[in-house]
Amino acid sequence: MKTILFILLSIFIISCSGTKELTKSSEESPSYDSYTKSAILSPLTKSLINEIRKEKKNLQKNQKYIPTHKLVNEFNIIQIDNFYFVGAILKFNEKYDSTVIEAVGVKTVTKADKSWAVQIPLDMLEDLANYSGIDYIQIDE
Repeated sequence: MKTILFILLSIFIISCSGTKELTKSSEESPSYDSYTKSAILSPLTKSLINEIRKEKKNLQKNQKYIPTHKLVNEFNIIQIDNFYFVGAILKFNEKYDSTVIEAVGVKTVTKADKSWAVQIPLDMLEDLANYSGIDYIQIDE
């Protein structure tokens, strides 16, 4: 049931972001800069997304992604109940829906108007970057 809900919510977030064009110049996944995105990402956030992509490229089909120790240490990734999270600040706009944010597993630490300190599930970071309700994402340093 959780898997179905997770898939449906992922599809919803992706569909909310509209059509995205990809520019590929080779067989490799392009860097995150080459995607049209809704949220502005800090350089560290872009770097983490690109590193996750590189690591996921080596996964076999249906294999669960577990970040390397190097990535965990470099980006202060934490593990909670067998899920990996990264701390971040999210800045929302008028389109955001808190139920969508919570439904994808984001854990709220503090709220200050339209800026929240959160823990984002590593698997949802790239999807949140494409969610039209978020203006800016900065992961913790």
